[in-house]
Amino acid sequence: GNSIAQKAASYVGRVNSDAEGNRLFSHGQNRAWCQDFVSRVLEMTNADKFPKKMLATASPIAFRDEAIRLGCYNKVPASNRASWASENIHVGDVVVKKGSGQSGLHVAIVKEVKSDGTIVAVSGNSSNSVRISNYNLNKGDVYGIVDVNKLASLA
Repeated sequence: GNSIAQKAASYVGRVNSDAEGNRLFSHGQNRAWCQDFVSRVLEMTNADKFPKKMLATASPIAFRDEAIRLGCYNKVPASNRASWASENIHVGDVVVKKGSGQSGLHVAIVKEVKSDGTIVAVSGNSSNSVRISNYNLNKGDVYGIVDVNKLASLA
């Protein structure tokens, strides 16, 4: 998990396009790229350990749905979120939260879990750049977590 979070954090401040129009994370495509960022980081750290179908998608919905199908998705509970977070969320896991784009979902990579249930995450396509964001579980906009260790054990 630490290598995933470190690789994600190494991109903080980077954008998905440059003056020449190259798209670093979205493989040349002009699209929302939070899932592209997550997939690229997972691919660069342990490509052989993750199901190829999950790394190939640009859709946070498809990524989440495949994690559910594989039994690697943990839904955030309605109560006791802070204690749940400390037991169930790990550095390198993927946060699935409310988004504003077409899919309505956003994904990011967990960098830290605080004792109050706040998740510090590295996110692609946050105002078109890679940024570190804080997500408070008590606000209710974090829906679940993809357990990357469990996911990696299936490949």
